[in-house]
Amino acid sequence: MVPMIFGTVGLVFLISGFTLVDSGRLKLKSASYNLLNILGALFLAVYAWDLQAYIFVLLELFWATIALFELLLIINKKR
Repeated sequence: MVPMIFGTVGLVFLISGFTLVDSGRLKLKSASYNLLNILGALFLAVYAWDLQAYIFVLLELFWATIALFELLLIINKKR
């Protein structure tokens, strides 16, 4: 049951970010969007690990890493 919650929360984070950007409520290069991607990808990585779907664990970790890199760029630009 707990792994399903991780998958559901991760999906909600990713879909929310996409929907908010698509509707113009968030900018693609915003900290909020990248944070939603990081959290969503990490939650989905835990879910994929539980399913032993290791290729998807790698995909989600890659997704989270790219989003983290973008988030750090955004934070550094604000300084």
